[in-house]
Amino acid sequence: TFLNFPAGAFYFEEEKKNIWILTDSGMIRRNLLNNQQKVFRHDPRDANSLSDFSVFDLKGDGEGNIWIATHNTGLEKFNIRTEQFTHIRHDKNNPASLVNDSSHALFFDRQHFLWIGTHNGLSRMDTKTGKCTNYVNRNIPLNPAVCHRISQYLTTILTSSLSCFIYSTIFNLS
Repeated sequence: TFLNFPAGAFYFEEEKKNIWILTDSGMIRRNLLNNQQKVFRHDPRDANSLSDFSVFDLKGDGEGNIWIATHNTGLEKFNIRTEQFTHIRHDKNNPASLVNDSSHALFFDRQHFLWIGTHNGLSRMDTKTGKCTNYVNRNIPLNPAVCHRISQYLTTILTSSLSCFIYSTIFNLS
């Protein structure tokens, strides 16, 4: 545990010596030079707060943002400088949106696309445009122009030195 919260994922902000920690209660920023910390939690009365208590993964993009996978409310983009959250959701009328609002795993590839593992497959997001290419379970009908097929319930995303894409699901490793 970290500060009495079970810690789930970490991101280190080198230039400011901040460590960002996801817990089952939100996100903590702890400065390693002065030991000051700030907790970011979901507040149902504040539309600009973290959108969910249940957060699974986070990745920094090197451009001043932290991306956060939430269990129930899609993806969060957190601007480190302004401390503002942008909520990114699945839109059933937009096949280029996030494939599902239950996201668990995040990964930036060499081209700087953000890969999001969800309950219904995998989304590859262009973070500049917000548009996704979705790789989904074959039993879920989506627009074939932007969708491909993959297992559901993605929990981990990695790549190998051979540029192979490796992911794990609750049911298997591919």
